[in-house]
Amino acid sequence: MLISREYFWRKVIGTAILFLWVVLFIPFSVHAQELIIDPSLANFDSKSFPTYQISASDYSSFQDHNQKLPNGVFSLPKRVSISSKNVEHVQIIGDRKVIAFNIQMKDALGFALIFDNIRLGNQGILTLMSEDKSQQLGGFNASHIKSNQFMPGLFRGDNVTIFYSEPIENKDFGSFEISRIDQIFDNSALAKAQFTKPKDLLEKRDLGFNSSLFCNKNINCPSGAPYRDVQRSVMRIIEVFEEGIGFCTGALINNTKNDGTPYVLSANHCQDGLTPLYHLWRFDFNYEAPECFNPALEPALKTIYGAQLRSNHQGTDFMLVELSSKVPPSYNVFFAGWDRRNYPTPKTTAMIHHPFGDIKKISIDRNQPYIYADTIKWIGFAPTLPFTHYSTDWDEGTMQPGSSGAPLFNDFSKIIGQLHGGGADCAFSFRSFFGIFNISWNGGGTPSTGLKTWLDPMNSGKDTLIGIENPNTIGYAKIRLRIITHDSIGIPNLLVGTGSSLGVKVTYQGNGYYVLDSIPLSSSITILPTRDTLAKNGITIQDVVLTQKHVLGVTNLSSSDKILAADVSNDQRLSVADVLELKKLLLDKITFFVNNASWRFDPPLVRINNIFSDVSDIVIFGTKIGDVDYTRDVNH
Repeated sequence: MLISREYFWRKVIGTAILFLWVVLFIPFSVHAQELIIDPSLANFDSKSFPTYQISASDYSSFQDHNQKLPNGVFSLPKRVSISSKNVEHVQIIGDRKVIAFNIQMKDALGFALIFDNIRLGNQGILTLMSEDKSQQLGGFNASHIKSNQFMPGLFRGDNVTIFYSEPIENKDFGSFEISRIDQIFDNSALAKAQFTKPKDLLEKRDLGFNSSLFCNKNINCPSGAPYRDVQRSVMRIIEVFEEGIGFCTGALINNTKNDGTPYVLSANHCQDGLTPLYHLWRFDFNYEAPECFNPALEPALKTIYGAQLRSNHQGTDFMLVELSSKVPPSYNVFFAGWDRRNYPTPKTTAMIHHPFGDIKKISIDRNQPYIYADTIKWIGFAPTLPFTHYSTDWDEGTMQPGSSGAPLFNDFSKIIGQLHGGGADCAFSFRSFFGIFNISWNGGGTPSTGLKTWLDPMNSGKDTLIGIENPNTIGYAKIRLRIITHDSIGIPNLLVGTGSSLGVKVTYQGNGYYVLDSIPLSSSITILPTRDTLAKNGITIQDVVLTQKHVLGVTNLSSSDKILAADVSNDQRLSVADVLELKKLLLDKITFFVNNASWRFDPPLVRINNIFSDVSDIVIFGTKIGDVDYTRDVNH
């Protein structure tokens, strides 16, 4: 989040003048990611493994590093060369072979590791764990590694164990190198000469979980109720650069194909002037308190690693990246809609964000935003032109470093901009500035500087778009049913229509059992079994006699399905007409029933609405028309 000059001079009254982003100190729970638990971990002792001692840098070295950059970072990278191939001792734990070693950076507040030339073997599992086992990252397998480099996350403290195992029978053991260690500094790193912060922030040493200003509102407070869908679009971004590590906020955004392409909208200044390593960026979803109050334990989160820059533009400070993979169904995300009309002006706006890398928060402005008519002069960055930014003043919540790039939602929960910067404090209400989505649409006039090419790939010309559930979350269900005669003989080779264009597949499994699969969850379906061939199948003189006796009242047919079979004229009553039509069929004067199909089914159709799971135990009975003595051949 950038700072405008008009706020800098107000620091004499205690205004917080905030920097771009802050370093992360994030404790990770074992269940923070949907990964793999290594069975060997239960029986290891980190003290039995070799230790690499890495010297920590002092704060003055970090300051010197930061002052040389056009944009500040909050970690100091150090080049190292640690190879798994140099670990000579391989242990056997259960049915797995294991190598492990410790890395210690004495007195460091925290650090991050960057792996290079990483190659995990078949069923290989890589896990990182703190000495006291309170923090764990992983386990990761080959499917989690998107390139030959990998940054798993951040650790508190000064010690971590790298633990790798794979099955004993593997011939080629996996390998990796650690080429860089980033030493993390506490939030005193914000205290550059031209910036100041409230006293309550200066007294905090941790960032991330439970570190943001007290006036920030958790997303699941009542204020967030109108935004329950779009809150699932917002994520925290850990950004890795050649020069260090920082973080911002981003949001999944829909495109006119509604196809779930994982585009993330954020702020350009989050990476401006630095050398981004997009393939190492980390996107943390669902990092929020389940209730309104701050939880005692850090919430679990779900992560995607890596992205590719699609477009960015300094004028409205937007950045659009595409994630390295589609978002899994279990992440329960939402792709936010957007509105590129400047009018009508929203009556209220909301920002959903991760201030200081904390759990998800919401800020509310109950007044109309207005288009700022003046040039905005940013400290350390180029000014932005008039009429390119919305301005808001918060009635609830505030903003802080780490909020940068957060989406601004209108009163229809559609994105109309993303956070560029401003000033913030709990004691005062200050302007926040958002690059206007409509101006970003064409941006600099090229695909790499505008949003249009990416968010309207169909060239539809739409000026507003609804948000959607993750299309990748559309799971599938199957329906298993049995179609039999009234004497329990399975009927094969039926045409089982589904009354649907959803691509449902129908398979016959024998003994009357049919399976309908590839049914999208939450859809509805109508099942229509039919057969209208070989009308003469099963019909003999005996059927004529039994039907005639029933019509004459001599001997009644014994069941409702036999009465249905005898009603060959399909007029819902038995009469001489049915007897005559049966005789014509036997004498080959006709080859089909005039007003009936050769088979009838009970029920004639089955309707299943809102399918949310597999369905079974459906039975449909088939009746061969004309055959009242059960002599038909179900195979014909």
